[in-house]
Amino acid sequence: MIRLFLTAFAAVLSLTCVAELRITSPNEACSVLSDTRLRADSWSIQADRTEGCSSSVRAITVDSPSGNTIAFMVQGTNQVPERFSLKIDIASPNLADDAKREMIKAAKRLSVRALGLSLPHSVDNAILKGENISLQVGSGA
Repeated sequence: MIRLFLTAFAAVLSLTCVAELRITSPNEACSVLSDTRLRADSWSIQADRTEGCSSSVRAITVDSPSGNTIAFMVQGTNQVPERFSLKIDIASPNLADDAKREMIKAAKRLSVRALGLSLPHSVDNAILKGENISLQVGSGA
């Protein structure tokens, strides 16, 4: 199974010193992608003191199961969301483009909702090529 992680996107959103998050409540953070069927469970604090929520893994294509999936996670501290992440798992490499397009769609929505900023086209290209990218987004606070 090929696993593609959008590490760069998660890093861009996790740097609150670079781009201040518009979403500050756990409930809002966990439901920010509900309309894409990526609603996360309730915010919780684990035994190791990590906090956050995560969605169930969702199939990329419902009509023809390929094994390709997408998931959404939020991490934070003291009931404050700090890092939003998307992950795709590609089990069918011949259908990887569908998974990458779904990742781009979810990443664009998440960026606008969490940061109030659109993702640059270079992020789309990095996702399509399966490459890491590091960008400074926003001015911070």
